[in-house]
Amino acid sequence: MRRSVTVTNNSETEQRNSRARQLPILPVDNRVRIQDPVNKRWYRSGTVVAQPRPRQYDIRLPNGRVIKRNRIFLRPIPATEGEATAPAADTTTTLQYPIAHHAFSNGGPQRRHKLKTLL
Repeated sequence: MRRSVTVTNNSETEQRNSRARQLPILPVDNRVRIQDPVNKRWYRSGTVVAQPRPRQYDIRLPNGRVIKRNRIFLRPIPATEGEATAPAADTTTTLQYPIAHHAFSNGGPQRRHKLKTLL
């Protein structure tokens, strides 16, 4: 019984690894786009500050806040020819959605009622 479970786990791991792709390491001071975990949009940008662990990055946002993100939620922003390696902070635009935009996307009437009482 245990042997078949081990064989199954190994085959699942091999299948998952065959479809996986290795993402390149992001250097420090590289500008990146950050994906919103709720609506899957690339809505913010920031600068890589550090890589404390494999696949984990500390990102400094334009407002000075530092957040941690997994590598899969970061995409490098290509530098244009006329742009310096460290662009000014005021060139970064941040698109922020109101709370209601996320709340009503998949919630039913009960969810709307709860939001009205919270707001």
